[in-house]
Amino acid sequence: MMSLAHLIIIILLFFAGVFLLSYAPYYGLKFDPDEWQRREKLFGDEERCGMYADLKYRILVTGMPKKEVFKLLGTPTSEFKDLGKRVYNHPNTSSYYIGSCGSWDSNTIDILFDNNDRLLRVEHYQN
Repeated sequence: MMSLAHLIIIILLFFAGVFLLSYAPYYGLKFDPDEWQRREKLFGDEERCGMYADLKYRILVTGMPKKEVFKLLGTPTSEFKDLGKRVYNHPNTSSYYIGSCGSWDSNTIDILFDNNDRLLRVEHYQN
């Protein structure tokens, strides 16, 4: 017979697994500009999800010039051009489609810039 402590541990492990699986697609790949571009050409922007965390936490730093961001990531995904205005109420936003990331939804990495075209913050949007 299972004790209450064992049951609690099993429930906690279950929820930890669900939590980890829901975030797993966004981690695991180091950002590589050539791979970023290759994946865009091969998969039509798909399967770049794994580079999201490295981009957000290591590569794209606050204050980075917009030109430098575009040099690394290329041209923003055109169909998401007005996303920043709609979602963040911020007119100077560039969005890059990163794929479905294991779900049915479209996912973008959204880069918000200040009035001097310097990186303000990086967001993830799931539509």
